[in-house]
Amino acid sequence: MNIRTQNISSTVFNLESSNLKFVSRPLVFLQLKAAHSAFGLLLLAALSVTSGCNTAATSSSSEEPKTAAQLYEPAPTRSPQSGNFEKLWTASEDATRDLLFVLDRRDRRSGVITTLPLTAAQWFEPWRQDNQTIGDVGVSSLSTLRRTVRLEFTRAGDQENSAWSVAPKVLVERQARVENRLTSSTQYRAAFRTSAAAAASASRGNAMQDADEPVAGSSYWYPVARDAALEREIARRIEQRMRG
Repeated sequence: MNIRTQNISSTVFNLESSNLKFVSRPLVFLQLKAAHSAFGLLLLAALSVTSGCNTAATSSSSEEPKTAAQLYEPAPTRSPQSGNFEKLWTASEDATRDLLFVLDRRDRRSGVITTLPLTAAQWFEPWRQDNQTIGDVGVSSLSTLRRTVRLEFTRAGDQENSAWSVAPKVLVERQARVENRLTSSTQYRAAFRTSAAAAASASRGNAMQDADEPVAGSSYWYPVARDAALEREIARRIEQRMRG
């Protein structure tokens, strides 16, 4: 009698434990699914905020695209001045180097300093300061941007003893990559190739192809806007170095 009771109780315990396992697994799955959905919503909200906050690297699609020369025309909002040209020139070079830009052209006669293009920092590079806003960090992490600094020196007045003024201008460019052109289902092998030979094989048999068409897999840069926030930061650093 005791043996039969023990067997029945053990059977009931095993059934109950198996039911608990059967019930607990769907609960864990539902919890993981809810957590994954919550993370996705948070990520979507963060991307929408960063894209909405960015003003330097975006432009309205209804506007006509502008060239780099057209974007360089407007004057910056802040232009440091000094009566000592040499001191202003040296402070401008040092302030630009502080932001990790490499100087390219230094023309004292024309009063122009330019830098080499600098690829925008990613979110995991907090020591770099070329991204001045949270929106810039988000956009540069989702697409490839680069910035070029141009410093223009002019006299603040018409007289020879007038003070000198420097206008920092930062051009933002975005990278675009040419995709492979496929005109037949048999060309699927060249869909992910980036060489010129793959591009030629992908377009083989297309008699209407333009000879000046970009090679598939190549990339180019096009101007997007001016970075007013970085221009103000460069002007602030120039004034700070002249005071020091």
